[in-house]
Amino acid sequence: MSAIAECRAPLEFGAADIRARLPHRPPFLLPGRVVIDEPGRRGRGEVRLDADAPQWDGLCTRDLVPALLVESAAQVCGLVLGAAQPAEAASGGRHLLLAIDRVEYATAEPGCAPYTVEIVLAGSVGAMHRFDFSIHRDGGVLAHGALSVMQQE
Repeated sequence: MSAIAECRAPLEFGAADIRARLPHRPPFLLPGRVVIDEPGRRGRGEVRLDADAPQWDGLCTRDLVPALLVESAAQVCGLVLGAAQPAEAASGGRHLLLAIDRVEYATAEPGCAPYTVEIVLAGSVGAMHRFDFSIHRDGGVLAHGALSVMQQE
C-alpha cells in the first residue's frame, strides 16, 4: 500500500508541525497553518505577512511581496508533497524546486494582508511533480502559476 493511500485526509499542520517539516526559519517560514486535503496532491495554506509584524522590520514592501507570494506557494507545495510520506521520513526528505512557470499577478496591489495559497497536483513523471498554485485574498486572486518540484531521497 502506498504512503498516499495510508494517509488520512484532511491533515492539518500548525506552526510546530510546519517548522518540523520545512528547513525554513522566520522570517521566511511563511505558512502559519496548512490543511492537506489529499496528501501529495492538494492542499491549502494560510500565510500572514503583516507589514507591522516585528519579524519583517520593514521588509514587507511592494517590491518584496510578489516574491514572497511565490515562496509561500513553494513552501505549501513542499508540505503537500511531504504529507504523502510517512511522518518519520517527511522531516528528512527534501524537495527541490526546479521551475516556477506562468506566474501572473493581479493588477491590484497585493499588500501584506493574510492570504490563502492553494496547491493542486497537475501531473507527475517519476519523482518530478508539477503543481498549479493560486493565491487568494478577500475573494480575489492575487497570483497564480505553476511549480515544478523533484522529490529527493
